[in-house]
Amino acid sequence: MQNRKYAYFAMLLTVLSQSSVTIILPAFPLLKAQFGVSATSIQMILTVFILGFALSQWVYGVLSDRFGRKPVLLAGLILFIVSCLFGSFTNHYESFITWRFLQGIGCGSVITLSRAILRDVFTGRELSSKMSFLSLGFGIGIGIAPIIGGYLTVHFGWQSTFYVIATLAFITSLILIIGVPESLLQQNRSKLVWRHIWQSNKDILTNRTFLVYLFGGVCAYAVGIAYNTITPFLIQVQLHISPTQYGWLGGLIAATYLLSANMNKSLVLKYGIQPIIKLGVSIISVAGIVLLVFNVFDYFTVTSIMIAAVIATFGTSFVFANTISGALQQFSKNAGAASALFSTLQMLLSAVAAFIFALLPEHMSITLGAIYLVIGISCFSILIVASGKSKTHAK
Repeated sequence: MQNRKYAYFAMLLTVLSQSSVTIILPAFPLLKAQFGVSATSIQMILTVFILGFALSQWVYGVLSDRFGRKPVLLAGLILFIVSCLFGSFTNHYESFITWRFLQGIGCGSVITLSRAILRDVFTGRELSSKMSFLSLGFGIGIGIAPIIGGYLTVHFGWQSTFYVIATLAFITSLILIIGVPESLLQQNRSKLVWRHIWQSNKDILTNRTFLVYLFGGVCAYAVGIAYNTITPFLIQVQLHISPTQYGWLGGLIAATYLLSANMNKSLVLKYGIQPIIKLGVSIISVAGIVLLVFNVFDYFTVTSIMIAAVIATFGTSFVFANTISGALQQFSKNAGAASALFSTLQMLLSAVAAFIFALLPEHMSITLGAIYLVIGISCFSILIVASGKSKTHAK
């Protein structure tokens, strides 16, 4: 029971990280009008946040392996809070983008160290089960934050979304200081010897199993990125849905994700990681096929888009936590470095994906369907090839 508090705190950190991404989504059309820029420029808000998120995580991981998780996490939270407050005061697009990038850097500590904390405390299939708490936090963040963001945008302006998310970060900081013990024992900490750090990262990057799980993790995150990049304009502008109504659609996504994450906790203990990941990416592929079929029959409604999004989300939950768990189980030491490297590469590649998605036509649902299908098929293919090579080496 004592260790369970780490799982709940890691879930809170994940809620914060995902809320930071999604709470601003209902405000995208309003931001486009206020700053007088293109839809693509507003979609880049997501890209720069993820980029800052990615670039900082390796540093957080290395520092936390040396100094412990708590002080490094607290530093990141403070930077995030300050960036939110200053970002809310800006009236220029360039300044807004800059503060959003700094928010991403501060938030980078949150997701990296939530994973490292769980790896410090749990092992084996119990680790996989506890990683599902991250999926639960992910679901809560992508579901509740857009609802709150929609109401805040309509009644108080987009700036209020930053005030709310900064408040959540402040509360999280207090909980960290008062109620969460340091998870990395003194004897397990590593020294800041750059030669050893380089060798450690080299060992991680040459681990084929780690790379396979990393690719799966990128695919899982890209599903959410595609939804967050394309649907704010596709649904609000093309289908004339208000920011508040759009926010409530996030609740449907969250309910689906939470249901799937709860199922994953039991399924992974019974069947193991890889079969459940394969199931997840297969479901994502089905979502792409469904949306493409809707397009063939010229069925373009909120219902058609959300049916596909719900199916894709259901599959994503089976992939998200299990790829992280599978990757980190390869390393008994330097879990912080492994977690940070996984998160850094996952977010960097996701930032590239977000950039590409922003350049695609945001007014066509066929775009989202094609993305789902490509993600599902490519990830499933990589897993099959990797499984075949593993069997060959075993022989």
